Amino acid sequence: MGKPLAAIVGYAMTEVGDFQHSTPLELAARVFRESIAHAGVEKKDVEGLIITPEGFGCPNAMIWGPRLCEYFGLPVKSLTQMECGGASSAICLKYAAAEIALRNLDIAVVLAVDVRAATPTDQRNFLSSLIWGQMGLYGPYLAPYGAFTPIHMYAMGVQRYMFEYGVTAREIAHLPVVLREYASKNEFAQFRTPITVDDVLNSRMVSPPIHQLECCPLSDGAAAIVLASVETARKISPKPVWITAFGEYHDSSHFVYGARALSTFPGVEIAAKQACEKAGVTPKDVDLAEIYGVFAGTELITYEDFGFFPRGHAAAAVVEGRTRAGGDVPINVSGGRLSFGHPATATPLMEAIELCAQLRGEAGERQLPDPVVGAFQGEHGMVNGAVVAILEKGG
Repeated sequence: MGKPLAAIVGYAMTEVGDFQHSTPLELAARVFRESIAHAGVEKKDVEGLIITPEGFGCPNAMIWGPRLCEYFGLPVKSLTQMECGGASSAICLKYAAAEIALRNLDIAVVLAVDVRAATPTDQRNFLSSLIWGQMGLYGPYLAPYGAFTPIHMYAMGVQRYMFEYGVTAREIAHLPVVLREYASKNEFAQFRTPITVDDVLNSRMVSPPIHQLECCPLSDGAAAIVLASVETARKISPKPVWITAFGEYHDSSHFVYGARALSTFPGVEIAAKQACEKAGVTPKDVDLAEIYGVFAGTELITYEDFGFFPRGHAAAAVVEGRTRAGGDVPINVSGGRLSFGHPATATPLMEAIELCAQLRGEAGERQLPDPVVGAFQGEHGMVNGAVVAILEKGG
């Protein structure tokens, strides 16, 4: 086991879905309160609050952190907000663990909220909160051509991947079926009704070769994780989960790569290698993984970039059951982004919470037999950057 940087001693999250009738403040207060109760600590023990913005595709309040502290009645030594797309809360977790490892903090809460599924009330709100926001996100070269979602860029990557390795649409369609089966056992998941391979292939073609059931949904949700120093965790928690390593890499691109193939994501490969080396493990040592797969085809690419399977072999591995319990490595037993749901800024924390539940033996119907090492991965853009963390069962 690698030397722990910090320990996860408590956590909480909302179910994933549609919270258009709740405010980000209400959701943040809920997961903050529930997470410290789960950790067995009091509000006065929390020394740091590390947060993400309120969400993507929606107006974000300025000085959101101080607003939360006021609402919680929480004075802190450290208050930080970080934004890096879908990797935001993974980077928040890394920062909090580093602050604890440096002994600047003893107990900290990392909190993420994403509320973006609300239906606009009129055309003006729609234009201001969605279209102009997305144009700002995708920039002056892509937005004028109607790039209001990243799916067209991901679709090009999946097309190239299928061409290079001879992967078929039917093989890829098995992944959403497996993820939905896992989600059917997860009370927090957005979609729980079983589906078949034919359901996937007969669903609407959104951007060839990606079908609707191969896409993540727009989701709302919130999550919070309580971190403590190793010494404090041993005193207060019967089941700490050690954070033993992070890897992180961001290449010099934004959504579309200009100088390399779209069928591989070097950020994942580099970040995974860093994290594994620091933790003293290999991908073969990982007992379960939570992967940030927003589309079925690119999720399979990520499995390969992480090192779980050789290039072009991940789809066959899923078909053969090698990503299930008892296989090479169970992946996305939460249901993954396709079925568990995808409140983007909160997604990495929810991945980490799934690992914690499994490592602590608290995952209910989907509990795996005695996992010890878990890994989760977050990303931004079209996987232009990635963060990987290694978590290990405490003892």
